[in-house]
Parts: sequence; structure tokens; C-alpha cells
Amino acid sequence: MKIATLVLSILIPTAAITDSSAQEATNDSAGRPSFREPRPNPTHTWVIIEKKNYWPLCYEALERLESLHAEDTLSDKNLLTERLDKCTAWLGLAASASMLNPEANIYDVIDHLDAMSLDLEENGKLPSKENLNTVATMGELSMAKSHVVRAERDYSEPATEPKKPKTKSTQATVGEAEKEIRQDRIARNLEQYRYDTSQSIRHLAVAKVYLETAAKHGGFESEVSSLPETKKLRGDETISELANAPFELSRVAKEMSAIISKHQADLEKTLPDLN
Repeated sequence: MKIATLVLSILIPTAAITDSSAQEATNDSAGRPSFREPRPNPTHTWVIIEKKNYWPLCYEALERLESLHAEDTLSDKNLLTERLDKCTAWLGLAASASMLNPEANIYDVIDHLDAMSLDLEENGKLPSKENLNTVATMGELSMAKSHVVRAERDYSEPATEPKKPKTKSTQATVGEAEKEIRQDRIARNLEQYRYDTSQSIRHLAVAKVYLETAAKHGGFESEVSSLPETKKLRGDETISELANAPFELSRVAKEMSAIISKHQADLEKTLPDLN
């Protein structure tokens, strides 16, 4: 695999961890669902970014892949090499974060991008517009698949830490302490359940964007409109209200995964053999 270097410079103000379950998606300038966290608490001096899902970067790979579809892509060999390498870097970052290559086939797409880039650098050979468009579309499908898979299985580290029973000036009975611990456990489990559900909803929303983009460039129907609707969370759901969420989200994920896999298989047949 060709080695590509990706440097990320992210300036982050001091912040505190906050519950993300009630945060609703808004649309960015391109009309895509985007996610913003509550304003950080300025009294804290450390910020922890979740290692698996940094949502402000969820469309970076999409934008790099879309650059390969642009009309000017084949007009300049240096420009094309740069765009190919950026796509490789961002897809590699996504594959590393999700660890989903067997399911999403991200590295298969990277291999094709690498082959194009090396052929261009070593032999000065431009890829055909058709092959370039197909590989970019496969990249968009692989990213859609990675988000769909993660919607079902990639739950985060616990959003909250267990707290100790409150100390009182008068000695508390063992029964009172146990009751407090039990109530705290129930509250934490509900918060975690709500958080996990919100992350799954985000993954499915982003997957739909990647799938619709792939359909636009690949000339096929995305079938997104036929999928069951995923409801946004209010942020104050009870455990009974959330009870059916995993089943509903799993149904959407499985149907979307089947759509993506079908188009991945169709496109793979049109690509040249790398061996």
C-alpha cells in the first residue's frame, strides 16, 4: 500500500464532557445532517474527544471522494495525484478508526486509489474517467457501509462514570447507601442507553448521505426513501420509550446494508483486476 501522510490540526477550546443524547442534527451549507455539541463549560481545563467518532469530520472523506468526480480532475496530473493521495489518507483514517475492512471493503478501495496514483507517478498514465468515477463511488459506498455497521455494533466507552454514595454528616444505614447506589446505576444505564441510541442514529444519518452521493455519481437509485424513518431523540426518553429503539435501528441498518452491498458487487465487476 502506498503510504500517504495526513496531518490534522484541530484547535479545541477547553471543555467538559456533556451528554450528547439530546443533540439534534442540523443541516450544513451542503444540506447534510451535521452535529454540534453544547457549548463547553469554560471552568474546566481538559477536553476528551471520543476516539471513535469525531463528528465534525464525518464528511471529510466524502468531500475528498467528490473531488475525484469533478470536471477538472483529469486536467492536471499533479492535481489528480494530490486528490488521490488525500482520498487514500482519509479512507485510511476511517478504516483505522472503525476497524471494519472485511465488512466495508475500505482497503479494497484504497488499493485501487493507490494503483491509480502509482501508475500516474511512475508511468504518467491517467486513469479513465469511467474507472476513476467508479472507484470514487465505491469509496462512498464503503464509507456508507462502515457507518451502517457501526450503527449496530460500535457503541462508545461509557458516557458517564459511576459515582460514590454521598457522604452525610450523620451515619447512613447500609440500606440507604445501597438504595442510592442502585438508583445511580439505573440513571447511568439509562443515560448510556440514550447515548448509544443517539450515536446509532447519527451513524445512519451520515450513511444515508454517503449512499445518496454514491447513487448520484453511480447512476443508480439510492432507495433511501424506502427505508424506515429513524426518529430523533428528545433527550428525556424513559427506558420504556427506548425499549424498541435497537430493533428499529437494526432494521434500518440491515436494509441499508443490503442496498449498499448490492451496488458494491455491481461496481466491483466493472473494475480492472489489480493482480
